[in-house]
Amino acid sequence: MHKFTKALAAIGLAAVMSQSAMAENLKLGFLVKQPEEPWFQTEWKFADKAGRI
Repeated sequence: MHKFTKALAAIGLAAVMSQSAMAENLKLGFLVKQPEEPWFQTEWKFADKAGRI
């Protein structure tokens, strides 16, 4: 049973690694808030008040 578990883990790891090797155009993105937008200024105001408490 222990050998079967190790073999299954190795197969799973190989499958994950092959999928990540095939991903050529992987892009990570982050949402950047624009500070001049009114909703951001309101959010910043409340965060500043919460930080002072």
